[in-house]
Amino acid sequence: MIHASAPGKAILLGEHSVVYRGPAIVLAIDLRAHIWAEMREGDGIWIEAPDIGASGYFDIDGRYHPIRGGPERWRSLNPIRVVALEAMRRLEAHRGLRIRVESEIPPAEGLGSSAAIAVATAAAVGRLLSGEELPLDAVCEIAYEGERIVHGTPSGIDNHIST
Repeated sequence: MIHASAPGKAILLGEHSVVYRGPAIVLAIDLRAHIWAEMREGDGIWIEAPDIGASGYFDIDGRYHPIRGGPERWRSLNPIRVVALEAMRRLEAHRGLRIRVESEIPPAEGLGSSAAIAVATAAAVGRLLSGEELPLDAVCEIAYEGERIVHGTPSGIDNHIST
């Protein structure tokens, strides 16, 4: 089982500026998202997120099968799936995965919890599939795909700081 973690972030100045690609003062904070990833039989992706009371399975066609937390939890888990799939695509290594996510970063507080989870997922899945650490720019780019699912058109500052 591979473990990776990534920090949350705080924007001190320029929170609205970054939306328009302007300057900001941003720093990583000492709260982290943790991902554990391992290969599993089959070709789907199992995701456990005990912090939000959700777990389930995405089959090869992207259909979500909830185990805990109900079908609406696919919205919370889908960005993790998207990041894992992007790592697989880039590494040309499609495998069944089991991913566990735990986070010290409170969600929906502006502290970059989704970006930290995406970065840690990209790092863990990348290392699991390739056998080595991915370059940080690749981790950041892969994580950005998850941020697009969460935010639509993110500035990219959150995943950069978490990387």
